[in-house]
Amino acid sequence: MTGWTSAPVPGDEQARLGRLSRLTLREGERHDALDHVTALAAELAQVPIALVSIVTADRQVFASRFGLEAGSTGRDASFCGHAVHEPRAFRVEDAFTDPRFAGNPLVLGPPHVRSYLGIPLGAEAGQSGLGTLCVIDRAPRVWTLRDEERLRHLAAFVEHYLEGLGHRRAWEDSPLSLVILDRQGRCEQVNPALSGLTGRPAAMLQGMPLAATLLPADRSVLTAMIAHTFEHRTSPTRRELRFVRLSGEFVSGGVSMSPMREHEDFLICVIRDISLERSTRARTGVIAEVRAELEQPLDDARALLAHLRSGTGADVAKTVDDLGRRLEQLDGLIDARMGDIGARMQIENALRASEARLRALVEHALDLLVVIDDRGRIVDANAVALDALGWTYEALVGSSLRVVLPAFSDATSKAWFEAAGPATTPTELGPSLPATRATFLTRDGAELRAELRWLAMDWNGPGRLVVLAHDVTATARRQDRLEQERDALEARDQVRSEALRALESAESALQRSLAEKETLLKEIHHRVKNNLQIVASLLVLQIDRLSSAEGRSLLTDSVQRVQSMALIHQLLYGSTSLEHVDLSAYARTLAESLRNVLSPTTRVRFDTEPVEVSVERAAPIGLLLNELLTNAFKYGSPSTPGAGRRCSCRSGPWAPTSASSCTTAAQGFRRASASTEGRASGCSWCAR
Repeated sequence: MTGWTSAPVPGDEQARLGRLSRLTLREGERHDALDHVTALAAELAQVPIALVSIVTADRQVFASRFGLEAGSTGRDASFCGHAVHEPRAFRVEDAFTDPRFAGNPLVLGPPHVRSYLGIPLGAEAGQSGLGTLCVIDRAPRVWTLRDEERLRHLAAFVEHYLEGLGHRRAWEDSPLSLVILDRQGRCEQVNPALSGLTGRPAAMLQGMPLAATLLPADRSVLTAMIAHTFEHRTSPTRRELRFVRLSGEFVSGGVSMSPMREHEDFLICVIRDISLERSTRARTGVIAEVRAELEQPLDDARALLAHLRSGTGADVAKTVDDLGRRLEQLDGLIDARMGDIGARMQIENALRASEARLRALVEHALDLLVVIDDRGRIVDANAVALDALGWTYEALVGSSLRVVLPAFSDATSKAWFEAAGPATTPTELGPSLPATRATFLTRDGAELRAELRWLAMDWNGPGRLVVLAHDVTATARRQDRLEQERDALEARDQVRSEALRALESAESALQRSLAEKETLLKEIHHRVKNNLQIVASLLVLQIDRLSSAEGRSLLTDSVQRVQSMALIHQLLYGSTSLEHVDLSAYARTLAESLRNVLSPTTRVRFDTEPVEVSVERAAPIGLLLNELLTNAFKYGSPSTPGAGRRCSCRSGPWAPTSASSCTTAAQGFRRASASTEGRASGCSWCAR
């Protein structure tokens, strides 16, 4: 057989199409989740083609396809058009032998359907399906119950996905603003309409308290509604709340909410844009008013036209004239009313824009703003003031300004109003007074210092005073801290100056003490030298009284030793240093002194370099040099008249430079060494 049968139309086709429209599927849209399902279905059934097909009024559209290029086909030739009638599954094991499909173009041509198994989607009790999940083979196939059961499980997932897609599309496309709130009133999920209502992108609203988009006066109402819904699990009365867009524009919204049965910690909130409804009603009212005014002139014109049709001759001419006058009056009335309507709409738009700008200025101002009446009561406050002072709008409004400004009094209020003067129009501002400093108290008792200015304004009523306060607490604290740091620096500078003066005084005293010590030491050395000279003189007197040559020789040696000691103290007395003695200078002086006494005809050549020794070592080294030089003058080649003598004084390791220049003891050669400040010093005396 080469014939085929078109897919029949179900009896509930209109209802089926209505249910299908709620899915809001878009042709050509890809669904990754469904693509995974069709790929899995083809794998399980071992077939080349698997489809999620949605049967519309005239076509079958593939929401997902595996192994097929076409995105849709006609409904009349579709297998799925037959399958939507079946309650459970639709099978075709060999299309060539089935009279409904033997001549079907989808069998004879691409995609060459030979066997088909489809599970209807959305086929509720007694209703036709919306489409199918089907698998197609290009060879005859006997479908088993296992094939059908597997495909049915996958079809259940597809139905659940399509149902969720319908809900998501309804959520996104809803003209109402929808938001899911948690117990703290934070936005868990929002739809695009709420972004349009509040003027905030969805990313900003996500996680934000919904109350943050309201006027401060309405926030507590929303909080109470949320608490009621969670506590009683019922929907509270719908309330009208005022939302503030980022632009500062007001939008009134009718807010209702209800608990979510599936999730106890969340509720759904529905917001209807009342401002739009009011605008529509206002326009409708204006149109009705204009229509009522135009109704009588139109009735008169209709009556004149009827009289014109029935009249003749002079009556016709008179009627035409009356009709012309009436039409002119009607035209003038229409122009006048349209002008009135345009002017009224312009005034309303300007008033709304002015209110929006004013509220935006108030709510987004950086300064605190509080409005008081002539009795000093707070009638309004902006969000900055509420946050800074720690009050809620409901608790603060109606209270005296004295609650947050203790210095405020009736006399202060009277003085402020008299100085500011009344505003003459609702939009005219009175003069602003110079800023003055004042201290506010927050709700927890902390002080907040501010600069105050106030001006008169008709703010939601006559006789209001707008108080602007610029928070200077941080500035004042920084200034106090800077002053404290300056005082601390000055105190430290004073302490340092006193310490420096004390140090200078101590240094001056030390310098005086050192000078006195040097003078005293020099005086001591001078007196020691004088005493030693006296001792030497006494010894010289004793020498003259002795007759023994040996005694005279011993006393002479003693005199020389005492004089060598006196010479050291004489050097210390005349030196700029009281700690060291130049050994080379001492050797020169001592050698000249001994030469004059012991060997006046001997010539002495000195070969010395500066060698400094401490005062403690100067005395023993001086005695040692005295012995060496004395022996040299006494016993160094006395038989040679005019012999020369060389005196060497070195620092460090020392030895005679040449054996020829200095002979043995027979020539009076002597050598001695001593430690001077950790260095070896040597001295020699030899004859040539």
